Amino acid sequence: MGETNFSQGLTMPDQLPDSDVFDAIEDARCEAVRYLSPGLYAMHRELLAAFPKEAVEKICGGTLPLVIGLRSAFHGIDLMTAARATIEFIAADLAPRQPPVIDIIVEDNDVATERQLVRTGLLARRLIVLIRADPPVSAHDALLDACVDVPPVGVAAIRDTLEREYGEDTVPDLVGLPSSIDCDVLDLACTKAGTVDDALRIIQSLAATLSRKAIDRTPPVPLLQDMLGYGEAMTWATDLLSDMAAYRSGEIAWGDVSSRALLVGPPGTGKTSLAASIARTGGLAFFPTSYASWQRSGDGHLGDLLKEMVEVFRQAATAAPSLVFIDEIDSVPSRSASRRSSGWWRSVVNALLERLDGAERQAGVVVIGACNDDSNLDPALIRAGRLDRRLFIDLPDGRTFAGILASHLGSTVSPDSLTGIASQIAGSLSGADAARIARDARRIARRAGRAVCLADVEAIALPAETRSADEVWRIAVHEAGHAVVALASGVVPSRATLLVGVRSRGSVVIDETHRSETLAGDLDTDARIALGGRAAETVLLGSPSTGSGGSGTSDLALATGTVRAGLSLFGFGDTLVHGAAVDPAVLAARLGDLFDEAVDIVSRHRTAVETLARLLVHRRTLTGIDLSQFAQENGLD
Repeated sequence: MGETNFSQGLTMPDQLPDSDVFDAIEDARCEAVRYLSPGLYAMHRELLAAFPKEAVEKICGGTLPLVIGLRSAFHGIDLMTAARATIEFIAADLAPRQPPVIDIIVEDNDVATERQLVRTGLLARRLIVLIRADPPVSAHDALLDACVDVPPVGVAAIRDTLEREYGEDTVPDLVGLPSSIDCDVLDLACTKAGTVDDALRIIQSLAATLSRKAIDRTPPVPLLQDMLGYGEAMTWATDLLSDMAAYRSGEIAWGDVSSRALLVGPPGTGKTSLAASIARTGGLAFFPTSYASWQRSGDGHLGDLLKEMVEVFRQAATAAPSLVFIDEIDSVPSRSASRRSSGWWRSVVNALLERLDGAERQAGVVVIGACNDDSNLDPALIRAGRLDRRLFIDLPDGRTFAGILASHLGSTVSPDSLTGIASQIAGSLSGADAARIARDARRIARRAGRAVCLADVEAIALPAETRSADEVWRIAVHEAGHAVVALASGVVPSRATLLVGVRSRGSVVIDETHRSETLAGDLDTDARIALGGRAAETVLLGSPSTGSGGSGTSDLALATGTVRAGLSLFGFGDTLVHGAAVDPAVLAARLGDLFDEAVDIVSRHRTAVETLARLLVHRRTLTGIDLSQFAQENGLD
């Protein structure tokens, strides 16, 4: 178990269809594009925007056979992959009915072959996509139901891609970007950057340097002993280098080296930096790779992809001792989870398993995978002997964040002086955010013609409140409700804040890593705490706002998921059948009971909720120590 973040969510549309059909459509849309790299997703957005209304209506109406011509500045396998995903995305409106079978044919002047392929598709009543050559005249013009001209990736598609990668309402105005961006640039930027600001910086830099056919040098990778934080991952890394030295000297066999690990943690927590530092400190040849890089190889066919994967490991074996770093490994889904393109994913997973195990397990080759969420990985990838060491890299605590921030600022600001600032923002910001804060603080000082000072850092890290007093008070009441319900239940949050986050306007963070096992009562407590914000708004303000619902990470979604899991997955309902369907009436009744309990707690401790809300407005952030002391002073312990 990790941390649970009960956040005041961002507002979503008021009216959404609440039906199985809507869920099926949304699932089909997500499935259609979820395997696309950032560059391919941007290409998909341009394709989607370019599709004529009549073509969309014919696809959604199930009109078959259907022939669509596609002319684009894009080319090769990327265009074929994005086109298929876009058609599947549009055809999702047919869910839960059967989507059309799609034939993609590249017009390459072999007219006889093309005609036979088109004829076969028409007879089978399929949806045919003809990727057309540059000349406007095609041998199949008379067959076309629609023709789509697709422009290069522009600003709107870039915005959509960045929102997908980093969350809605996080993308600033895209001022200063070129009118079009190469898809590879988006892949590089989004794969590397932990924040949207870093991604935009990389996009602008790459666009400029590539236009000059030059690449800027990257900063030197720090040694492992100079890296801050990382917890258990740092312990494993230190032990690995010690074992590698023993292996090189012949003291131990390669089988005694713990050479496989999976780094899991939020974006920007330094997973790539840690892998690079291990390689530099240990003198290991470094081979960073990813599914996106395999996909871009050759013409992008499955054979080319697998060949590139094998080649990376072959080079690493030749250069041993070495380190292969597979970034965003969660791009490769579980073989049992992929309903579409299952043959493709099965081949990819099986090939990767061969690289990690058995006869392909090379002495001297360390393999580290990294991802933000490991819940959808194929179980075989994390089985013993493969990526069997799961190392969670969390957002840095206050002391670590202060140290990281100080390292980026240089000697002008000491770590001790940054403790107050760091304690207010730790737990919500990453090491990449520390770099951003330091960069922006240096910019303020540079414009003022002086060295950076603490006030510059504070201006960036703790910006002035711009929301109205009424809005701030409602959010404070909401977060105080979460915190008081938690404290009254014997749970001390690690942090409560009104600072705006990536997906929230305030949050209360619960650290659940202390739990060795979770009981039915623990799940009830989790759901009750999740509903505490809505309960506080109801009791103190007369009615709740939309802040409890909306996104899939909202309070209501969290409470619903927790109760459903207890009834369906953990056997705390009326059946021991794992994954059994939960009666919506039973689910609604249980959530109603837990909400009533949260309302009762808030009502009994109304004064404490009001006091804590005022304290939040005044302090903006409260630590776990602050909340523990508050509980003692207000009879909540």
